[in-house]
Amino acid sequence: MNLVSNLKKKLQKNRQFSKRNKLTIRNFIFFLFLVTACTKKLPENNFNTKAWQNDPLACNNNRLELLPELEKVRPQLLGLRETEIQKLLGKPDATSLTDQSERIYFYYIEPGPQCTQKSYFSSANKLQVRMNSMGFVIEINYEQPVKK
Repeated sequence: MNLVSNLKKKLQKNRQFSKRNKLTIRNFIFFLFLVTACTKKLPENNFNTKAWQNDPLACNNNRLELLPELEKVRPQLLGLRETEIQKLLGKPDATSLTDQSERIYFYYIEPGPQCTQKSYFSSANKLQVRMNSMGFVIEINYEQPVKK
């Protein structure tokens, strides 16, 4: 009789373990759904992506002319993924990693010493795109106020 009761207990434990596994799998699938469903798409706009990307380090001074169009879509860029920002603005001119695992992309918007010394991080004005540790844009600012 003792053997039968032990088998019943083991079966009950296995069923409970199986229920926990199913619950974990369901939660994981739900999490994936939320992450993919809640990501934003690039906004439709008149921003000239090619012109921005064809002016690396802002040495041709074209990026400054593109700022009014960028300003129109700037609020819509918050919450985008890192890959979407790179589709819009291209590879950053410089990057930085904070101690909270946040990443900051820098895009020069005016010519400066970086044009003659490619590896030099100059004090020329830059667009700063800050991303959290999950890769979502949380802030977009200029290093210095933009002259209009």
